[in-house]
Amino acid sequence: MDQLPLIIIGKIVGYLELIVDRMFVTLLYIINNNFILNRRQITIDIQTFAQQGLTPDDLKRQAYLRTLNIDSLRKVNFRYSMGRTSPFSDMKQQEREIKGIIDQFIDQRSDVKVNLSVIRIEPFSLLHLPLTSLSIYDTTVNFDQLPITLTHLKMVGNTLTQPLNINGQLSMSLKILDIKNVHNWNHPITPGSLPSTLEKLLLPNLFNHPITADALPSSLLTLGFGETFHHPLNYTGQLPPSLTILDLSRVREPYIYPLLSLPTSLTTIYLPRLYRGVIYHTPLLHLYAYDWTIIAGTQYPNLKSLSINTYKYGNNDLEPPWTTLFPNMEKLIVKDLMKPLDISTMPMSQLRHCSLLRNVRHE
Repeated sequence: MDQLPLIIIGKIVGYLELIVDRMFVTLLYIINNNFILNRRQITIDIQTFAQQGLTPDDLKRQAYLRTLNIDSLRKVNFRYSMGRTSPFSDMKQQEREIKGIIDQFIDQRSDVKVNLSVIRIEPFSLLHLPLTSLSIYDTTVNFDQLPITLTHLKMVGNTLTQPLNINGQLSMSLKILDIKNVHNWNHPITPGSLPSTLEKLLLPNLFNHPITADALPSSLLTLGFGETFHHPLNYTGQLPPSLTILDLSRVREPYIYPLLSLPTSLTTIYLPRLYRGVIYHTPLLHLYAYDWTIIAGTQYPNLKSLSINTYKYGNNDLEPPWTTLFPNMEKLIVKDLMKPLDISTMPMSQLRHCSLLRNVRHE
């Protein structure tokens, strides 16, 4: 009887296009809290599913499959945590059921991104699952255990100890590699170690090796460094000609190296909080800086948007010639206006968005 509401929902879910997310998630939360669902993505707790002793003909499986086939879904996240064995092995009936559901769903819905999140479990192989996205938390894995179909890989905690892409084991279709929250990883990146398809690379806090020429793939669009990185990025071939976003905002130590001779494709830069170098890059369109003094005095002829965390200029200071420095600026954000700002010097004919905030601690 406890499954009757799920059967009913499974029958009518396809006819409730406008309110299916609200009704479905409310009823399922009351019953067993297995699902987290909105109009475009769903999270399913595999561990709860496995603990219910399902059989191959169980109607709960059909409820899962009906849910997964909602037309509006574009992402499905399967979540599994604190298990001693792989949830996708053939050791137990429940694990075969879970694997069968994922395999069937992937076969039917090639238009949906499938992500698996595993949290603090024993190492296991995922080669047999055609996943497109994988998030690994506090589970040690080797690259040769990962599916070759991956396009998005996120690793968190004590998950990675080996250098990147030993013997070409990383998926050659990988587009996003997010290891910014991996602990204790600090290996150099060598030419050819990253897939030629990679578009986004976020490196961990302990990474502190020079970027050698041609070490990064020519497909890379976004590059982010962690807290301890302290090496120049000015030399020929260090940054690929495809790069559009450079994120140094997590760097904590004073960064003294100039940002000059950058790829012309680079249009967005997030500066370190304690930037002590010189920046000059005329193709720049979007700039994020912690303090106005970091960028004062430099011309940005093509800049469209500027975001500053703190502005400390006062009435006795020489106000920056905004119209000269930023003739094409359309958006200005100051998150903490510590001193008065003379807006009469701004390029008002170009400005479309202006947000000036003052922290109450200065009152």
